[in-house]
Amino acid sequence: PEPRSKLICIDLSGCRGITDESVSWFSALCPKISTIKMMSCDQKKLTHKSIESIVRSCGDLSSIDLIKKVNENRVFYQQIALTLD
Repeated sequence: PEPRSKLICIDLSGCRGITDESVSWFSALCPKISTIKMMSCDQKKLTHKSIESIVRSCGDLSSIDLIKKVNENRVFYQQIALTLD
């Protein structure tokens, strides 16, 4: 898709319908994104491919915040915050 947005920051925390495919489209349409928050998104539908799409498409990226479920049998999460220079 052609880039269409000047959006530079987005908070998708709590969104349930996010998939690798939707992240790929989003990052291609919004290449100026510098900060993305994806806390408590539906992690079962997201893989490393989502992060790869964001990093590949968003040249101004400086921060990605997400929470990854560490153990399926327990209710605890690990916060992952990537800050790029």
